[in-house]
Amino acid sequence: MCESKRFAEGIGFNEHGEFYRYAQGKPYAIESPIEQNNRHILLLKRLFDSGEIDLPTRLGFRMKPSLHSLILIANTSAIRRPKNSKKVDGMDRIIKVEQMLKRRDQDLKEENFLHTFSSVNKLISTETLQIFAENLADLHTPVKKDWKARFGIRDQLPENTPSPIPKKQPAPPVAAAETAKSMRLFCADCKKTVSQNVADFCWNNKARFHGRVYCFDCQRKYKAG
Repeated sequence: MCESKRFAEGIGFNEHGEFYRYAQGKPYAIESPIEQNNRHILLLKRLFDSGEIDLPTRLGFRMKPSLHSLILIANTSAIRRPKNSKKVDGMDRIIKVEQMLKRRDQDLKEENFLHTFSSVNKLISTETLQIFAENLADLHTPVKKDWKARFGIRDQLPENTPSPIPKKQPAPPVAAAETAKSMRLFCADCKKTVSQNVADFCWNNKARFHGRVYCFDCQRKYKAG
């Protein structure tokens, strides 16, 4: 199980297994990649025990993969180790990417003969391994991330199009009352000048005054009715 890490200025840890990364020459505490990878391994072990994935079989027995942890650091990143790092479990599993094949060969050489002989029964074909890997990958559900928001990318707004110039609407016809404002208003009987309010009263009572304007005194001649 490989956990890859890349830090521009490198990674370090102390004899207590506490990790930190460097930024502008200063150390900042980070989560332990060893414990992080151990959780990944635990999750896979639970999956293999659950029966949710078909494991390769030999002689009717399901063969569970053996999982080993490796923390791979970018070749361009420095690894700062304490002098007594061997006292901390798992620290020897932190290597650079370019050392991975060498570490694999070293682990194979360290296997004793009896263990290697018993492992022969667990060998599978490359086709079986490919099918198992594809089935395992199918169970993975990638986390959805808003990459645009992460990098400050905004959705492109539609280009501004000039709004059409509204056509000039013709002026509404002037009502008789508005026309009357510009003229002298007078009584139809006595020809006395009347106010706009008096004229409006007569126009609003056409049935009584037959559409004509009368002064207050002349209005008495026409009873409501």
